[in-house]
Amino acid sequence: MKRILAVPVTLVIAVAVLTVALSVAPNAVSASGSGGTISLGAVVGSGSAKDVTVVTGAATDPWSGYNIHIAAALGGGLVLSSITNVNGPLLTGSPFCVDSDPAAGQRILGCTAVGTTPPSIVAAGTLAVFTFNTVGNGCLVAKLITVPGNQTTDTYTVDRASTTPQTNVVDTTPQTILVGSGKNSDCPGGAAATTSVRVTGPAGCPSDSDCDAVPDQSDNCPHTSNPSQTDTDGDGVGDACVTTSTGPPSATLASDRMPYRLALAIGALAVLAGGGWVTWRRRRG
Repeated sequence: MKRILAVPVTLVIAVAVLTVALSVAPNAVSASGSGGTISLGAVVGSGSAKDVTVVTGAATDPWSGYNIHIAAALGGGLVLSSITNVNGPLLTGSPFCVDSDPAAGQRILGCTAVGTTPPSIVAAGTLAVFTFNTVGNGCLVAKLITVPGNQTTDTYTVDRASTTPQTNVVDTTPQTILVGSGKNSDCPGGAAATTSVRVTGPAGCPSDSDCDAVPDQSDNCPHTSNPSQTDTDGDGVGDACVTTSTGPPSATLASDRMPYRLALAIGALAVLAGGGWVTWRRRRG
């Protein structure tokens, strides 16, 4: 006589559900709902901390959470010490947030509403703010990362109804930030100057290359900080941009306010008259 093992129906159902769940790839998530376009927004902050906002356009279907993957590339003498983040004003109600650093120079922030009645968000606005903490001078290029189909590392908003990733257009156009005395030539990947935003000093220096509180158009030494604008000889070139050396004239005189050929002629006369070298003052930067 065979014995029949009695198994509770609830256990059978639980095993079946678990089997189905294990058969699905953990990161394969079907999108549902249409979210807004996600892109980088304004650059704010000062000194060694550069804040980059991540914004979304208006959504077709309501969302109640998001996942953002951002990365930074650096050039010049700039060093990235860390990336920190905060939730933006759209997702209210003390959402549950988790952040991580999947690789050097990268940050992921995921936030979702908690409770039985999550918010229903369709408005455009700021999702989050990422702060790039740096040391030195140079260029920082920030951009959003997309990994379609991977709910852990992709960038998306979370559909309120299904709690799965929405279909979003993600603008991966980089935001180029010049830090301190950094130049566009420091930027990795040949970032275009038209996308650059200089962030240095209390409020940034968009029209003051050396950040000495004197705008470039009126600065007598625009690429070397000289707040006092001291110009001892009154030639229109600040002392900070002038070096004194003893030796023959050189082609670098072409960058001075005095025409190159005229400078050579005067120098030759001075040498003949004095029988030696003349002291030359030339512009440095």
